[in-house]
Amino acid sequence: MTSETRLFIEAKDVIGIQLECTKCHTKLSLQIAPLSKRVRECPSCATQWLEEDTRERGLIQHFLNEIQDLSEMLKGRNFALKIEINNPA
Repeated sequence: MTSETRLFIEAKDVIGIQLECTKCHTKLSLQIAPLSKRVRECPSCATQWLEEDTRERGLIQHFLNEIQDLSEMLKGRNFALKIEINNPA
């Protein structure tokens, strides 16, 4: 017999994101909200992460906004939208 584990999350399950410095591996967890200026660089080694007004920063913020909006829009619907994620095991 074979067993398979599949992991799914709903938009409402996403409460934040984590940034990890590829240089020193410091991790910074952020709540879903407008990105603060502190994501500009690693808080530990000061390696530059994101500059203001770049496409990357805008896309990350757009992603966070869309997840938050989707979570609100799906409340009370007759279905649940779930996203499958990689199983880390």
